[in-house]
Parts: sequence; structure tokens; C-alpha cells
Amino acid sequence: MKKLITIVAVFSAAILMGGLAYAQPVNDTVPVDLTVGGTFTFGIDESSVILIPANVGPGGETGGGVTLRCGSNYDNQWAVDIRATTLSSATATIPFFDVIANRISYGFNTYPLLDGGGTASLGDCQDEVISLNTTDLTAYTADPTEYSDTEVLMGAYFTIRVPFSQQKGDYSSTITATMYETGL
Repeated sequence: MKKLITIVAVFSAAILMGGLAYAQPVNDTVPVDLTVGGTFTFGIDESSVILIPANVGPGGETGGGVTLRCGSNYDNQWAVDIRATTLSSATATIPFFDVIANRISYGFNTYPLLDGGGTASLGDCQDEVISLNTTDLTAYTADPTEYSDTEVLMGAYFTIRVPFSQQKGDYSSTITATMYETGL
């Protein structure tokens, strides 16, 4: 019996020891390399600015707006400029500034809009209506938190005040908005 207990004890020890004889875990590594492409996008959501007809003089004001959609992940300062061609018909033009009435005839302002995530653009908008021009005027300067934001929305509103002496007719103009990096 003593022999049987010894054999069972040795056999049990062998089983237990064998259970402890597993190979130790071995680690290896593999690098993961990812290149994120740059994005610098800009667009105007609407295809045209729709204006209601306007009369001359006081109350002869109309306007319309568009949404400017900006995006960048370059982490650089950026801004948006706006310029316009003259507001012209076949025979006449509406000046950018009415010197007789001492007021802006064709101007714009910008304002923050909420993006899809529910946050408004944070940069510097052009709050006051300023006279458009054929040269670029700063419409928006991005906030540092937007230097790598791929969805910044702002509104641009265009105001037209028809001078007293304006000829009747159909007038048109082209607005150009440009997004660019600054301070490079």
C-alpha cells in the first residue's frame, strides 16, 4: 500500500509539474504607419444669391445670403476674402458706394453659423456691412481653434441699396470668395 501511495504521489506530482511546464508567452511587435492626407477645402453652398426686386431710394434695399463652408487640417492660420464685379445692366451700373447719399450701395457682412456639431464658427467675422470692391476684402479670419477644423461654416450676406437716380433694369454681378492660408 505504501508503494501505491508513493506511485500515486509521484504520478500526481508529475502531472502537476507538467502543468507548470508550459512555455512562457513570447511578445513581438509590428509598427503601424499611417499618413493622413491634407485637406484644404472651401465652397459656397448656394449656386446664386437670390434677390427680390428693389425700388430706388429709401426702402430700395434688397439682399441675400450664402453659406461659406471652410475646412483645413494643416494647423495653419487661414482667412476668407470676398470681392465682386460691378453690379451692371446692359446700360448702367450700381456703384459700390453712393457718394451722393453717402452710403454703401453694394456691400456685405459675415456672421457665424452653427456647424453640424452644434458649435458656431469662432473666428473674426465682418460684423458691419462694408462696401464691396473689385479687390479682395477680408470677410473672415479663423480662430486658432479652427486651424485644423474641417467643418467651419459662416454666412455671408450681400446688401444692395439702390441709389435714387438708378436706371431701371436687370443688374448682375459675380461674387468671388477665396480661402487662403495667412502668416506663412
